[in-house]
Amino acid sequence: MVVFFVLAQAWFPPVLHKEDYDFSEYIAENGEKGCKEPSPPKQWFYTFGFRDRNLERLFLQDLCEVNHSRHVVCFIVALLLAVIANVNVFFGIPLMVEEYKTEYKTEDPLRSAWIATIPSFVLIALFPLGLLVWFWARRKESTWALLIPQVCFTCFTCTSSAVLTNYFQSRSWGGWIYRDNEWGHLITFYFFLPYLTLFAWSLPFAMTVEILFMAAIAFFVIVPCLFQGYDDFSIQKIQQTFPYAIEDECNQSEAYLDACTMYFTVIYLTPILLGLGMMIGIGASSWYGDQQSRASWINRKVVQALTQQREQALVQDKEEQKQLIHSIFPPAIAKEVIALQKEDLAMADGYHSLEGSLNRMELSLQAIAGGIGKTVARLHMNVTILFTDIVGFTAMSRVSLPYEVMEFLHKLFVRFDELVD
Repeated sequence: MVVFFVLAQAWFPPVLHKEDYDFSEYIAENGEKGCKEPSPPKQWFYTFGFRDRNLERLFLQDLCEVNHSRHVVCFIVALLLAVIANVNVFFGIPLMVEEYKTEYKTEDPLRSAWIATIPSFVLIALFPLGLLVWFWARRKESTWALLIPQVCFTCFTCTSSAVLTNYFQSRSWGGWIYRDNEWGHLITFYFFLPYLTLFAWSLPFAMTVEILFMAAIAFFVIVPCLFQGYDDFSIQKIQQTFPYAIEDECNQSEAYLDACTMYFTVIYLTPILLGLGMMIGIGASSWYGDQQSRASWINRKVVQALTQQREQALVQDKEEQKQLIHSIFPPAIAKEVIALQKEDLAMADGYHSLEGSLNRMELSLQAIAGGIGKTVARLHMNVTILFTDIVGFTAMSRVSLPYEVMEFLHKLFVRFDELVD
């Protein structure tokens, strides 16, 4: 599972990368088509994330950031559940001491009992250690922080499986606490408790499935097969483990015996069915939560893209407005008009349109013309004013084409400029 995650981070992105998604481009395309919402980025079978692996990396980074407090709480709750699952081991130390003293004849039974509890200490220490490493990974602002819960649950699954296998292989009877299917009870009601935090952990669906799949294979396939655990459900074994209170009643006839056998088979299977049912529930909840998180993240990215587009349009509109004003007025007047526009910004309507720009410019001119305590005229030294009259210009304009008139005026004023220089 951990190896798969490493490959997914290092080697799979180039292989799974099948799309380059750009929110700005999709918003523009859908705006032209009249759609209200852009097309969402495609996913790999709604399981392995986005086909744009760069987008998937950004989503995982955001997932770490948004669910920071949630992950801390889940680590703490998983630690408490691990303590609850192993607390019976510590209260059973006096019993183990007597067992080592009487049955195994050990020289130091207390030391042997404490050594036997080391796996329980390991199971409990996994989650606080994982929390410390998770804090370190979060400081790096990397998606590798999501690997920490996987590592914790992987180690928890392997250690629990080793404990269960050693426990049942060292005993010759089928049940010590429960008369039958003791391994199913221990797995579901003790060792599976920390996995319940996966309901709230908000890990990607693929990661949650990997954790649950490994736990299911280890707890319900490998471990029971190592000590023939499913032999507990043979007809002979079921009939040998009837409760003492109804044992005589069940054996009074063949019909009673068959009914009791069927009933207690289902009873003894209940822990296994419950454990598998909780795994399915966690998987379904994880898939739904993962899809909701992705949809929420996409909506936020769309809003960011729309905001960025509007800000760019605003900046462009301001530049066009300044160019328009400078093309009409001298620089000094243009600066004053722009300054007045900023003051009258709240009074102007249609800020994002050229019409709005003209409205604000008209307001500024009215303010200048009305006298607002500022001097509009400017003093220029060494200025010569030339008044000219073109003889016959009106008659020429009547018989000439417009572009001929414009060309004549252009050449005339260019000549005036040359004489001035």
